[in-house]
Amino acid sequence: MKLTALLLTSMLASGSAFAACERADLSPRPEIPSGESASFEEMQQARDEVVAYIKDREAFLECATPSSTVNDRMVGNLERVAGVFNRELGSFLKQQVAVASS
Repeated sequence: MKLTALLLTSMLASGSAFAACERADLSPRPEIPSGESASFEEMQQARDEVVAYIKDREAFLECATPSSTVNDRMVGNLERVAGVFNRELGSFLKQQVAVASS
C-alpha cells in the first residue's frame, strides 16, 4: 500500500514525463503456479506472463523516469517476481526429473 502511494505521488510529481508514458498498457502482476503441481503449459504461460510483466515495467521506468526511491522499489519488485518464477521453475524441473526417473 505504501509503495502504491509512493508510486502515485512520484508519478503525479513528474507530470509531463508521466503523461507521455502509456501506463494503461502495463500487464498485471502474473500469478505463478506451484512448480510441484503445475503442468508444462501452466509453466510456459507463467514464463510468458513474467517476461511481459518485466518488459512492460522496464519500458515504463525508461519513459517515466521516477525518483530513485520509486525506481529502486519497482526494480526490487521485478527481481522478486523473477525470483519466485525461477524458484517455482526449479521445483517444476525437479518434479519432471523425478517423474521421468520413476
